[in-house]
Amino acid sequence: MPVYGTMVKPIHVLNLTQSITETRDLHLNTIIIAIDSALTTDDKIGQIFIKSKRMLPGNGVGKKMK
Repeated sequence: MPVYGTMVKPIHVLNLTQSITETRDLHLNTIIIAIDSALTTDDKIGQIFIKSKRMLPGNGVGKKMK
């Protein structure tokens, strides 16, 4: 299973739309799972939360998608 987005080549609010398009083009008819490594409070570090809500890229650092 390929992984996209690394410390060297991250996927972030500025390149998210392009990254999604490229990934969908490479993997037609495939379920894509997104994992957001968000900024959080100390008491939540190391925990995994599963939600059915949409992600808000850049929200944790006060940025908005254009």
